[in-house]
Amino acid sequence: MTPEPPPGITDTGKWRIRTVEELEAARSGKARAEEALQESEARFRALFENSPDGIFLTDPETLEILDCNAVACAMNGYSREELLGRSINLLHPDEIRTRMEEPGGRTRFVAQLRNEGPVTVESVHRRRDGTLFPMETSMCLLEVGGRPVVMGIDRDITQRKKAEEELARYRAGLEGLVETRTAELAVARDRAEAADRLKSAFLATMSHELRTPLNSIIGFTGVLLKGFVGPLNDEQTKQLGMVKASAHHLLALINDVLDLSKIEAGQLRVALAPVDVRATIDQALRALQPQADRKRLSLAAEVSPDSTTILSDHRRVEQILLNLLGNAVKFTDEGGITVRCEPRDGWLVTSVTDTGIGIRADELATLFQPFRQLESGISRRYEGTGLGLSICKRLLDLLGGDIGVESAPGKGSTFTFRLPAGRTGD
Repeated sequence: MTPEPPPGITDTGKWRIRTVEELEAARSGKARAEEALQESEARFRALFENSPDGIFLTDPETLEILDCNAVACAMNGYSREELLGRSINLLHPDEIRTRMEEPGGRTRFVAQLRNEGPVTVESVHRRRDGTLFPMETSMCLLEVGGRPVVMGIDRDITQRKKAEEELARYRAGLEGLVETRTAELAVARDRAEAADRLKSAFLATMSHELRTPLNSIIGFTGVLLKGFVGPLNDEQTKQLGMVKASAHHLLALINDVLDLSKIEAGQLRVALAPVDVRATIDQALRALQPQADRKRLSLAAEVSPDSTTILSDHRRVEQILLNLLGNAVKFTDEGGITVRCEPRDGWLVTSVTDTGIGIRADELATLFQPFRQLESGISRRYEGTGLGLSICKRLLDLLGGDIGVESAPGKGSTFTFRLPAGRTGD
């Protein structure tokens, strides 16, 4: 608030005093404004000169370079004196310069900056020595001294472009590799499908063409051995018995190979239905009883009363039991075989224990591989295909179970398999 003038001063004097005070306040305000402006300009100049990017100030109408910092000069290979007052087109190739000089182009560009705000574009700059390099420029419109000025902040993106090109080449190469690999996989798939069809045709053919004559041989030798076509002498009986045994052996081999092939080809399907556990074990024991009797071996079963009916595939469960019991009889010369069965922790656990020759520890790891036999060569004592245990394991995999073995040489073996024990009734 302006203080009141002393008494006795006329109105004119009072007016003059107020005028002087107002002029002094105006001068003081102007000084402060000028000081603030100088500070602002100093800050701008510091940022301008110390920016890591090149900065140009240009006239949007004439494209004249009004100012530039040291980085902009070094980036383009010019001194500051060589750039000031020159057109910004000096730094652009002919094709870009032509676009910038199109009629109305500058007016539209200024209107875009004024209406839409800052924009960022990529372009090509030409250095003083004529070399070209990629540039990213962020531009905005400023008011300097009451006139519009375009500030462009330039960044050399040569390394970024090289990285992008390298990435594009890598991506193209990778896509080429993927296409090549995809084509190779398609060829491999077609070959595999063709091989699968051939395998299916082979299995169907073998199933009929090999089994049918073998069944005929077994049937006719049985007729001859029973004397239905006349009496046989001892030598004839012996030879026909060998023919029948060999035919049975060959049929078992074919059946095992076909079963394993079907399992591996995914063509063997299980048919789940109620399976009477006790009846299935008894049936398997009856089938092996003649072989056990010939070797004077005992067969026994210890089945828990809780082992009743499960949901599984009767034929495959019986096949597993027959394979395990057949091996036990084959590799046991004295003593006997015992089948034990009981439910345990949600599983039906069945074991086949023999008093046979046993298995060495180093052979246990490969025991369930196809064609794996404990003895090999012409001197081996026990015939077999070496597929029985492998088939057992694969069948149990299909049925949701598993199998293991405990054995020691000279002390016999115990094969234990498990099946899901979900009951279907008592």
